[in-house]
Amino acid sequence: MKLLSTKIRGSIGLKKGMGIDEISLDLSNLSGLIALDGENGKGKSTFLESLPPYPVMPSRKGALQHQFFLKESCLDREYLFNNDRIRCLVKINGGSNYSPEGFIWINDQPKVEGKISSYKELIQEIFGSQQLFYNSAFCSQGSDNLNDLDPADLKNLFAEFLQLNKYIRWEDISKASGKILNGKLAAVEKSIMVLESKRHEYLPDTSEKITEARQQKEQAEKELTRLTGMIKTITDKIEVEKKKITENDKLVSRSADIKKSLEQVQKDLETEESQSRSELETIRTKAQGIISQLKQHEETLKDKDAIEKAVEDIENMNNELALCRASINKTNDIISGLSTRISELDKQRRELTDKSTKEQSEISTIITDLQKQRREHQFKLETAQNDNSVSSFEAELLSLRKQTEILNKRNEDPNCPDHNARCFFVASAFESKDKIPEIEKKIEAKKQDLKKAKDTEEKAIADIDKQVEEKQAELKTLQEKYKTEFTEIDDKITRKNDMKFKESEALKSTKNRLDAVEKKIAELRPTAAKADQIKVAESQVENLKTQKEEVTKEGLALKGKWDTKLNALRKREQETASLLQDIEKKIDTEVDARLTKLNTELSGLTSLQETTQKNITDTESKIKDLEREALELEKLNKDLDAAQAEKSTINSQISLWAYTQNACSKDGLRALEIDSVVPNIVHETNELLLNSSFGTIKIITQDPDTGREVFRIYVIDEDGDEVPLELRSGGQKIWPVQALRLGMTLISKQKSTYNYLTAFNDELDGPLDVENAKRFISLYPQFMQKGGFDTCFFITHKKECVELADHRIVFNCGITVE
Repeated sequence: MKLLSTKIRGSIGLKKGMGIDEISLDLSNLSGLIALDGENGKGKSTFLESLPPYPVMPSRKGALQHQFFLKESCLDREYLFNNDRIRCLVKINGGSNYSPEGFIWINDQPKVEGKISSYKELIQEIFGSQQLFYNSAFCSQGSDNLNDLDPADLKNLFAEFLQLNKYIRWEDISKASGKILNGKLAAVEKSIMVLESKRHEYLPDTSEKITEARQQKEQAEKELTRLTGMIKTITDKIEVEKKKITENDKLVSRSADIKKSLEQVQKDLETEESQSRSELETIRTKAQGIISQLKQHEETLKDKDAIEKAVEDIENMNNELALCRASINKTNDIISGLSTRISELDKQRRELTDKSTKEQSEISTIITDLQKQRREHQFKLETAQNDNSVSSFEAELLSLRKQTEILNKRNEDPNCPDHNARCFFVASAFESKDKIPEIEKKIEAKKQDLKKAKDTEEKAIADIDKQVEEKQAELKTLQEKYKTEFTEIDDKITRKNDMKFKESEALKSTKNRLDAVEKKIAELRPTAAKADQIKVAESQVENLKTQKEEVTKEGLALKGKWDTKLNALRKREQETASLLQDIEKKIDTEVDARLTKLNTELSGLTSLQETTQKNITDTESKIKDLEREALELEKLNKDLDAAQAEKSTINSQISLWAYTQNACSKDGLRALEIDSVVPNIVHETNELLLNSSFGTIKIITQDPDTGREVFRIYVIDEDGDEVPLELRSGGQKIWPVQALRLGMTLISKQKSTYNYLTAFNDELDGPLDVENAKRFISLYPQFMQKGGFDTCFFITHKKECVELADHRIVFNCGITVE
């Protein structure tokens, strides 16, 4: 599996770390060691854990959707696996309780379209189980220690990468076959038990049972005759009661008709009363309207003078309103023009601000770049100034000169026994004397190199300081220039705003006067509106008085007419109610209860009749069964012999399938293959640890004392001591555990179809010092070479470890690939 590209959208970790919602990276051209470099909290672990195809964040608890915040979050990755391009997309509704959706395309052909369970199944089929992947090709922060897995979990893990599924499949087939045969055996045994039980049911006195059954039948037939006579008597009584019910139905029907007639009379009476009230109310309303109009016209005539004055005042005020509105329109035009000019000045100021910011930013960027160059040259200068190689050479020269002092003493002492340089000390002094010119040349050459380097760096620093000073002066001149232009624009804006304020105050005063006049007009308008009413009132008063007298006479005549009509309807209502009472007295109200009682008795007798008839039928059937029993007994004996023979055959087949199941079980061939691969894992692990000065490991899969299955890792130090891994400190455990994971991954590539080409390692060197961390990182190139890995992503916070990588993915305010 080689990672080609990734797109991450809506990740909380990346949002908190760098403030970005989405990243997309093309990683197809990267190979070798790839370091994820950046400060703590920038989202490196989040990014690393988002690269594999599994829909999990292995070092984070909780559902995947709780690690994302956007409604349309996603993880979109593309891989090259066994020459197929596989795209894995997981859509996530961030922060919700909705499950993610999964999509998979293989060579642009859709294989999974939305269902996350189908996504997980296909991912496991292609890339292996999640447990295998996160214990080999991917190592996250806080991942389970292999030393902590129980033997059962380790066997399942090994079974997957050793491709022991064939044994599991054979075991399942054997188990299923045995289950089927056991079912057949149970059925045969049940059949035998049933046959034996039936055989015991047959009794030797069959003829006596037949005689007894015939006597029971005769008694039942007599009882059936008696019950039939009783049923006939009750049926006749029921017919009598049904006739009475028919008569009742006729009376009830007649009663219902009279009730409807009564209801109709009552309804007609109610309708007529309502109509009479309505017509009389209409006359009253008409009379009241006439009286009301008359009073209104009389009241209107009382205010005649006030109404005529209100009309005159409104006409004068309307003229004043016209003048105010004209003034308001003019002032609004002036204010609008001032607002437009202010907006134009504001736009000029914004454009000037943008221009100023851009030019100053460009100069500031140049200054920053120059200062960065100066720091680099300063670092090189300090490196040259702090170079101790000259001192080292001078110390060596001083040591050599001290060793040559013996030659001076030898020349000064004529009694020296060794003038032919055979003495070790003399020989060593001559050797030191020969080395002195070479050391002196090295000192002189190094001094010249250091002086040249210092001069070069000091000149470069001086040039940069001059450029920085020039750019700072340029920046200051630019700032003064823009300050003057900003002041001019601000003065113009202030003057225009003052003019706008004065016009606004004048507009407010005019509007206040306009409101006062309109308010006064509104107060006078109701009074002025009555001007037309004066003329109408003067012409209508006499006519309304005549109408009032006519309406009064019409109301008295209508009331007399309705009183006569309503009295006739009330009399008819009383007569219909009396007739209804006479009919209801003739209805027999107890007939239903008597009929129910008779039906209950009939039902009981009928049930007894049916039971008796059934007894007769059952007895006849029993007689036939007894007659057939002798023939069946012979057949039962033959069936029982056949079932016993079949049972023996099935037992033999069950034994064979049970043997196959045990041979293919986790304690059989699978256990043997797992035990055989452990030495290979140990070998691969120890080869990776060979250059680490850590020692080696060994793994025990069976306790030598108890014989129980175990998985214990021992560390073998250089002195041969074997120490259980769990007794080592946290930093000491890192080496063997990671090497063991890498060794398992190498064996997995040899044994399984999961051809991982990319490995992932989170920050594992944290507890180590710099030198040990560099040696720890050196495990990865060996692992990649042995396993044919194309890329290996890893996280470290040690600069020296980052420098070992072939590429860097830098996390700052965004992500860049170097």
